[in-house]
Amino acid sequence: MSEFKPPEPGSASDESWVSGRQAVKAALAAGRLEKLYLAAGRHLEDLHQLAKESRVVVEVVPMEALTRLVGGHHQGVAGRISAATVLSVEDLVERAFAASTSPLLVALDHLQDPRNLGAIARTAEAMGAQGLILPRHRAAGLTATAQRTSAGALATLPVARVGNLSQAFDQFRRSGGRVVAADPDGDVPLSTADLSGPLMVVVGAEHEGLGPLLLKRVDLRVRIVTRGITPSLNASVAAAILLYQATLAR
Repeated sequence: MSEFKPPEPGSASDESWVSGRQAVKAALAAGRLEKLYLAAGRHLEDLHQLAKESRVVVEVVPMEALTRLVGGHHQGVAGRISAATVLSVEDLVERAFAASTSPLLVALDHLQDPRNLGAIARTAEAMGAQGLILPRHRAAGLTATAQRTSAGALATLPVARVGNLSQAFDQFRRSGGRVVAADPDGDVPLSTADLSGPLMVVVGAEHEGLGPLLLKRVDLRVRIVTRGITPSLNASVAAAILLYQATLAR
């Protein structure tokens, strides 16, 4: 085992690392892994072999060095990934309609927690969504935490950045789509809402929900009916329920 020499502080952004077995496997499958780091003494032969088959350089390092590099919960494996391809909204919408006659996109309104971002990306990819739209400012980024929580979904799910989500709404509508958001005061219960056709699902920020100006710009506000005394759902849970219902309508 050679002496581990981590990158200089500040030489790589948080977005250039992925950790955890599932996330690393997904990055390998997507062809985005540039270098694989494995903790010494762990049984990770399968990942080593996959990296070898993909001609990805592998370095075995001490466990504590790996933890210093990417933080905890890495399961003994981490990888340096190529920068994610961030599309324009125009390109994302065009690709979505080229891929499906009834595309499904997800837009996040200033979500702050990268774990919520990762969880929503995981659900979106699992439900067959064609892409994710994020604000450029005041929002969680594609960090290592988001990558890990997504279980590899962010390695394959197309992402667009936009200065104002209203621009994304307009672009999607021009292509024939509708914009829907979950709203506790929504007019239509989710169970009876028409979620067929091209759809953009919008998820509001933690605690505040969707901003009032954006809420006025959506085409449909649906209400997730709950039975308990808990006043609201976690953002990623609400997104999962809404995305599942949208998928059933496709």
